[in-house]
Amino acid sequence: RATAFARLGLPDRICEAKELRRAYRAAALLVHPDKCTHPEAKLAFHKISEAFDLLSAPDGQRCQLEKRSGGRGKGKGAKEGEVWPPPQFQRGGRYDR
Repeated sequence: RATAFARLGLPDRICEAKELRRAYRAAALLVHPDKCTHPEAKLAFHKISEAFDLLSAPDGQRCQLEKRSGGRGKGKGAKEGEVWPPPQFQRGGRYDR
């Protein structure tokens, strides 16, 4: 399971709101259901939007980092080497117009 940071293509560190918005817009454009014909584009767009909502909350980035490092959070974070969005959604993939 990818972390919220990985879903937006960001490194696992606190980032500024401008950087977060830029990463969200870039990821959302790749998988937006109106632009991407992949059958799971809607689900991928929902996951990216959810990640943005989590990270843009006041303490969202800190909480996600704690989950990743095994702090107070219950999640284990992404598996090593996991890529988000999946390769078929990345620029130049089969579903990129």
